[in-house]
Amino acid sequence: MEQNFTLGEFYEDFGCMLTNYKCGENMEFHFINRLIVSNKTWHEKCIYRCSCISKEYMELDGQCLKNLALWCSGPDCKIGRRIYDRRCQLSEMKCAPNMVFKTINNVLYAYCIQECVCDENSQQEGDRCIPKAKHLSTIDPLFTNTNFMSFTLGQTYKDFDCRLTNSPCGKNMVFVPYMLFYTWGISSFRTNCVQRCSCITDHGYKEINGQCIYKTTEIAKNAKMSTITTFENIDFKSFTNGQTYNDFDCPLTNTCEKNLCRTESCKVNEMVVDIGCNLTGQKCGTNMIFELASQEITYASKSQYCIQRCVCESKKFIPRIFYCESVEVQLKNDIVPTEFLRYCPQVNYNLEEEITDLGCRLIGSKCGNNMVFVAMEQFFVSENSNIIIACIQKCECKDGFMYSKKDGKCIKKVWWYCEGGYCKLGKKVIDYGCMLTDRACGANMMFVTVQRNTEFCIQVCKCLNDDYIENDGQCLNKQKLTDHTTTKHIASKRRRKLIGVGFIFEDFGCFSINSTCGANMILRPFLHFHNITDSRWHEKCVHRFSCINDEYMEKNKQCVKQMVPTANSPKKVTAAINRPCFTNSKCQHGDTIVDVGCQLSGQKCGVNMEFSPFTLNLPVNTCIQNCLCDDESFVSNDELCIKRNSLLGDNLVDKSKIREKRRTLLNCMNRKCLLYQKIVDYDCTLQGYSCGPNMTFRTIAKEEFRDAEITGVSCTVICDCANEFYEKNGECIAKERIPLQSNPCSRRICTVGEIIFDEDCHLTGHRCGRNMIFDVVTRGTIFASNSQYCYQRCSCKSEEFVEKFYQCEKKDRSYLKNGIFHIDYIKHCRQNNDKYEKEVFDSGCRLAGQKCGANMVFSTIQIFASNRSSENIFDCIQRCICADGYDYIEENGECFREWYCEGGYCEYGKKIYDYGCALTSFKCGINMKFVTLLEVDDGNCVQMCSCASEKYVQINGKCMKAGETSKYPSISGSTNFMN
Repeated sequence: MEQNFTLGEFYEDFGCMLTNYKCGENMEFHFINRLIVSNKTWHEKCIYRCSCISKEYMELDGQCLKNLALWCSGPDCKIGRRIYDRRCQLSEMKCAPNMVFKTINNVLYAYCIQECVCDENSQQEGDRCIPKAKHLSTIDPLFTNTNFMSFTLGQTYKDFDCRLTNSPCGKNMVFVPYMLFYTWGISSFRTNCVQRCSCITDHGYKEINGQCIYKTTEIAKNAKMSTITTFENIDFKSFTNGQTYNDFDCPLTNTCEKNLCRTESCKVNEMVVDIGCNLTGQKCGTNMIFELASQEITYASKSQYCIQRCVCESKKFIPRIFYCESVEVQLKNDIVPTEFLRYCPQVNYNLEEEITDLGCRLIGSKCGNNMVFVAMEQFFVSENSNIIIACIQKCECKDGFMYSKKDGKCIKKVWWYCEGGYCKLGKKVIDYGCMLTDRACGANMMFVTVQRNTEFCIQVCKCLNDDYIENDGQCLNKQKLTDHTTTKHIASKRRRKLIGVGFIFEDFGCFSINSTCGANMILRPFLHFHNITDSRWHEKCVHRFSCINDEYMEKNKQCVKQMVPTANSPKKVTAAINRPCFTNSKCQHGDTIVDVGCQLSGQKCGVNMEFSPFTLNLPVNTCIQNCLCDDESFVSNDELCIKRNSLLGDNLVDKSKIREKRRTLLNCMNRKCLLYQKIVDYDCTLQGYSCGPNMTFRTIAKEEFRDAEITGVSCTVICDCANEFYEKNGECIAKERIPLQSNPCSRRICTVGEIIFDEDCHLTGHRCGRNMIFDVVTRGTIFASNSQYCYQRCSCKSEEFVEKFYQCEKKDRSYLKNGIFHIDYIKHCRQNNDKYEKEVFDSGCRLAGQKCGANMVFSTIQIFASNRSSENIFDCIQRCICADGYDYIEENGECFREWYCEGGYCEYGKKIYDYGCALTSFKCGINMKFVTLLEVDDGNCVQMCSCASEKYVQINGKCMKAGETSKYPSISGSTNFMN
């Protein structure tokens, strides 16, 4: 769920995970402070500020706009540099280190001449500004008797409350914090620093031979030569691990050990402190490099202090524990079978589980301990073709192994009791030690003890249980006995099948997108998933066998060429939102299409045009794409996209167009505008006024004049359809005249479980796919119009059908009859729904740290050597426990953050115990904040989540403005329907 954060607001983050995450357009969270919270469990807590993403943007009217001060930057911006400032926005803004813009002209109009000068805390030295010397006695009387100016370069000092930051400590040197530590009082905590006497790096000074020297080419060159010369008599090879050496100018880098991960192995995603921020991009392990996670504190002059994270070099590598492993994958049918399994969410399958396999890449591949995939059915293009398109694979015990019900594994066959390990039904054997009880003795058969004594047992080979019946020496499932197709399927492996249009297959890795799969057919994806599991990177596509283009139509599971229409035949009118302009006609600027799978974003749709999504429906992975000009182009009057650079040399001026523009602008100022026309409204008085038939002005931007003599505001307004009207063919039409909404599933493929908003609830019972109809899951009233709304779920039409393969299938029928083949996503991908403290067997110890439930992860509790003696592999017992920062609540049976509410959103009326009363007036939901109910003597509080002010009223657990309603209310409790 997306949340709009406010520029300049501070946020608390338990777990410190928000560093450099976006909080708005051109905005991201910047780290401010960190502290440790000790409750029932240990927590790390950080303070973040929502700030502009970089210095290229400035904070203005709650937005991050391009920083005009960058016109004067770098070596060109020196003392005395003057620039033209059209709207006088740059006054007192920073133009260089310790320098700001100052207005020097007499402002009579809305423009200024700005000059770059030293700020009030700096003084001029040559063409630079350096900080004025601070009198430390004014900071604290304790500093009066301390001679800080006698400090040497690199000397440290413990500074409580960090008051010495940027204070001078010698020639061209200031105090810079390089380590933070905290002290706690009765009701508050203090942030303290260890200060280091360092060079003023922002002003061109560099540490050379224990001094701070201004960097010039000759000095740096001589200093480096003299420094290297002093090392001639030092044997660095004799240094021991951990031994230190004071290295000025750092010429010894790489001579001994370069970073923390050279002396011991770094784990994937491990974080290290990097003083100087020198490790970015350096290797920290096999196929791993350091990536900047956060820059903890920024001061005007300091040696930088960063947090580096050890990550994989690129998406070409898969993270393991202590290294990143290469993913060597070839395209399409040439994929190495063992490598292909990296893209499958689950490497270990259950015995006799079946999956679909595009390209039959998994034959013989490992699917579990002593288990491999065996092709049960193969699909071909035609009867005479030898090209295999796909297979149905079953996970079975590999040769020489058999399934043991007692152990739940495939174990080596015991050859002595029956020839080949498979006994005839009713076979009796003498079992010394009674070791064969409940072990498999054939397909759907096991040994049953009929006589036992101290030395041996007599075992009989019988059917597994009452669900199986003896038939011609075999044990067959009673439910499947009547299904001739299934019986034949069991008896015969690798049956030959023909592919047909409409078949649906899943493709792990998405290697077969748009691949040819038959006569005039291609594999076209209609669902595209990324990062299904948290622990490894991969993607998955769901393909439909479809006709290659609109020249062919689907008929009898084949793609048949359509008859060419006659000259007199009427043209079929297609709505703009459904016209596939990128396949069979030219796109025009502003064309809109439905993109199932969201795969067209960024693709070209015309000359200098590309698709851009403006509506995204994540649960069903669907986008609404607009055909718009690319970043380097703009729209001309005739709706063409023209490159900006192509008009630089064009000096022709069309006077008639200029007159037309002026006439259009004057008409709009007289409130006769075109739809969506924008004008500047000085004093912001046009909001809500009529600008044409059924149209009103709406403010989209507001700006204040920043002059001492010129005051006021200006707005940018757009002429838009008024309330209760909608746009159609350039006009605004009353909503009462809108016809009933057409069925969205008539324009695209809908999947079972998909949820659609339905105003007026007219879709109930309507068809949304084969054997599927719309069913109401949530119903409500829109207060403004007193009309009904529903959320409709595409569900099976009756109890005769079950939800499988994204569609509805008849019960007790073979999946092969309607041509739908599918990997059961729920069965074959771990769904993270294990119970707390559940223990599972983990072959190969792959599940450690992976998610096993809401806020829960697997933790290894036992490791033992695998019975695969020829392989150096271990097995584990994993236990599902609460993740770091979460506690188990018995009454709910789930793991929650006790300190706050899940995701930062609390229910209305939620009460929590707040240590230190830190959450008072803190945001706890949309239009909600914490209100203190009770203060405890030890400085703690009981907080309750309430509406932010009297302007809001509580409705159904939410805080809404009085009289405010939404056309699209949120789904109440709809999460279960999305799963």
